[in-house]
Amino acid sequence: LDDLGVSVKPIEADVDKSDPHNLLCYCMNLMMPEIDNKVRSLNTKRGMREAKRAGRWVSKPPKGYDLRRDASNKPILIRNEDADLVVKSYEEFAKGIYSVAELHRKMVDEGLICSLNQFHRLLRYPVYIGFIELEAWQDEEAELIRGLHEAIISNDLYDRVQTLFDHRKKDTS
Repeated sequence: LDDLGVSVKPIEADVDKSDPHNLLCYCMNLMMPEIDNKVRSLNTKRGMREAKRAGRWVSKPPKGYDLRRDASNKPILIRNEDADLVVKSYEEFAKGIYSVAELHRKMVDEGLICSLNQFHRLLRYPVYIGFIELEAWQDEEAELIRGLHEAIISNDLYDRVQTLFDHRKKDTS
């Protein structure tokens, strides 16, 4: 930045950079907020992972659910009016007569508002059988955690849909 004639001046302490002895202090003033942000980010990630491990949802709710607070003011997924459309999407796809795109168009016509990509993910999402995905991170492996929320489809229906997806993948290979 110096070569471009740009000078960064920390608000807390204006440092005279012409004296080499002051450079360490200058660098520390610039790095401390960065370190603080990284620590906060790491703590947030750890907190969200612990909430997921406890079976809690920690982001925008998936179709078919609203995010509410339980008696202890912790987030929990509650079934909403879109849940019936999600169930119908699984039931229709399990029949094996629709492609994802065809069924997506049909369900949008019935009132399910989502993109084709979201709809594809909806049909693969274990949240609908009561599980929360905990992604792999650092030295921890990915895992499925039993959620505290109500499942809106049966394990059998979910498995039939996943089997159809798996067979269709093999057929196109």
